Amino acid sequence: LEVQVELLVDQQPDATIFYEIQGFSGQVTYGSPFILTTPGLVTVSSWAEKLGFDSSSRTLCSYSIDAAARLTLLPSWPDPSPLLGFSSSDGAFLVERDLENFAFVLEVPGVSDTSSLQLEYRLWRGALGVGAWTAVPANGAMHLKLSEQLEAPNKTTLLQIDWRLKEPGYVWTTPGSVRLLVLRTRSEVPSILAEATVPWQLGDHWSQGPKREVAMRQTHTVQLVQPNPSARVLFSVRS
Repeated sequence: LEVQVELLVDQQPDATIFYEIQGFSGQVTYGSPFILTTPGLVTVSSWAEKLGFDSSSRTLCSYSIDAAARLTLLPSWPDPSPLLGFSSSDGAFLVERDLENFAFVLEVPGVSDTSSLQLEYRLWRGALGVGAWTAVPANGAMHLKLSEQLEAPNKTTLLQIDWRLKEPGYVWTTPGSVRLLVLRTRSEVPSILAEATVPWQLGDHWSQGPKREVAMRQTHTVQLVQPNPSARVLFSVRS
């Protein structure tokens, strides 16, 4: 958006420096660093003069200044959308547990031909941090294999997708983003332990008496053991 220019004389610091901004100003005496803000290619011509000496040769320097971004890059979600509920604690959308490919399209509203534009994306994968900016496919279609984006196998991962756009002569847009909570963690299977509340033996039900009653009831104590003490154990009983 702007360039600060500073002019110096190496051998004769007491010389007077003059400069011209081609196409924008006449000769100007240099006093302090100045700012260039005009978008496009700007060329500065500078030279030094000192009493009793010939003028120095001219030095040219060109600067390419980009203007503020004027386009936007937005995602277009398929129907039905892969985004499910929103987790306020994580600031992220949930995606279906068994979803393998996360697909969407990045579009530039009002622009049909994006061949002259630079479209890029990058991924933040939980504790693995941020990746490098990568070019978006030419048609803007994004396809991410979620199993390849996890911090580790079978681990729920917070995945952030950033995107940005650059038009020739304009700066990069402020990155847009979406955060996804990719659910993959599963609790270990609990163990089921069962034993008779009152011991009984095969054949106890053949004859009348207390043993027959115990054998016919077959009352058991069932214990569910979860390897992860922080997990909640759910169960159902069916006959």
